[in-house]
Amino acid sequence: MDSMPIDKIHFEKFLSIEDVRKESGLDGRLPEMWEDDKLFEVGNYYLMRNKDGSAFGYRLGSIHYS
Repeated sequence: MDSMPIDKIHFEKFLSIEDVRKESGLDGRLPEMWEDDKLFEVGNYYLMRNKDGSAFGYRLGSIHYS
């Protein structure tokens, strides 16, 4: 999976991880090899793990690169 530093991306639409799971059809099966401060593309979403182990995601269409 490709990843890129968080500071290279600007976001407009926030999705909770529950939204990502529901809308992407992942049913909670998220990548296990997460790195802190990295985003991972899964289907039409980018997902990130927080330091506390929680996660959140953004729709691909809402991401703007700097």
